Amino acid sequence: MHNLYFVSIPREEVTTSAEAREYAVNFLDENGFADESGLYKNPRADWYEVGGRWSGLYTKLQDWWKDYEKEVNDMVAAKYKALTSGIVGVHYGNKRAQTQQQKAIAEANAIFKKYCTTVSNPLERCGTFSWDGVSHYDSDDAFIMTAELFEKIKKEEGEVFVAITENCDEENIGFIETEDAVGRWFVVIDYHC
Repeated sequence: MHNLYFVSIPREEVTTSAEAREYAVNFLDENGFADESGLYKNPRADWYEVGGRWSGLYTKLQDWWKDYEKEVNDMVAAKYKALTSGIVGVHYGNKRAQTQQQKAIAEANAIFKKYCTTVSNPLERCGTFSWDGVSHYDSDDAFIMTAELFEKIKKEEGEVFVAITENCDEENIGFIETEDAVGRWFVVIDYHC
C-alpha cells in the first residue's frame, strides 16, 4: 500500500528544492525509514521515493489546477471518446485507444503550459507507476510551506505524518500548528508498506 509522507526541514538548512529533496532522502536513510535502525526501529516503509504517486501535489493544490483539470476533461470528452478511464494511470489494451491516449496527453501538456511553465505536468509524473526504475519527480516535490497550502493539505490529505528533522521526530499533520509549518521546506515522499 502506498502512503503519503512529508519531511519538514528548517528553511535555513537548504536553499533549493534539489537540496531539500537530497536532505530528505539522507534524513530518511540515516534514520532507518526503510530499514531497521535509527528513529524508525520498526521501519515505516519497504521502500520509498521522492514524489512518486504524489509528485506534483504542490502544483495540484494551486488555485488554477481545477480549471486546468476541467479543461483537460472537457477536451478528452469532446475529442477522445474511447478513453473512458482517462488519460493517465491506465493502459488501454488496443492500439487505437493507445494512440488516442498519446495524442490526448500531448494536448493536456500543451494546455498545462498555459497555466504553468516552471515544472513538468504532474499528470505525467503521478498516477502511473513506472517500471523503468526512474523516480518521477520535479522541483515542486519540495516546497516552502505557506499557511494557505498547509491548511489545504491538512483538509484534503487527512492522516499524514511529517518528519520534523531537527527534532528527529514525526507528527501527524493534524497536530501541527500552521504557524509551526509556515516557512519550512516540505518534501513529498511516497512510501510503500
